[in-house]
Amino acid sequence: MNQPSAPVDQSDLITPFGYPINNKKFWIMTIGTTGFWLIYWAYRNFKAFETKTLNHPKLYAFMHAFFLNISLHRLMSLIEMKTGDYRINIRFPKIILSIAFLALSVVENYFSKGILVIELSCQVLRLLIAFYIQRTIFDTNQKYRPETVYETKYSWKEIGAIILTVIFILGVNGLKSISSTS
Repeated sequence: MNQPSAPVDQSDLITPFGYPINNKKFWIMTIGTTGFWLIYWAYRNFKAFETKTLNHPKLYAFMHAFFLNISLHRLMSLIEMKTGDYRINIRFPKIILSIAFLALSVVENYFSKGILVIELSCQVLRLLIAFYIQRTIFDTNQKYRPETVYETKYSWKEIGAIILTVIFILGVNGLKSISSTS
């Protein structure tokens, strides 16, 4: 097992890397909220990886999470730096993943012209990129922080987010069907 390099606060040795969530919950929440939950996932990871040197860590984390399309590179860099402090060698293909994540968002929002197959393909590919990062965080915790307790239960807020998403989707589809019949 790799030993941490100095100077590392000993209490930090039991702190999990990033947002400790299991992969199943990641998928259920992301799909259940049609991707909006990724903002919360990114917020929790930015908050976990870069808070000690900031005056307003919650605002910083929110801004980076909200603009994840352009801050994904920063998130991967933070993961690499934090794990590097413990001599854990994690390297992401940051430029490729960041450009792909942004390009897929642009294609989905500006060039798909409402073609469902293109929109869904872009969303799935973006989720796979985010999951690659999530899986790396999860695997790193499994290997180097085996005592990590993962969030597996769903809070009432998370359940409410999924319910609101379903209601919104049903409402939008209902409005589309009403407008197409008139």
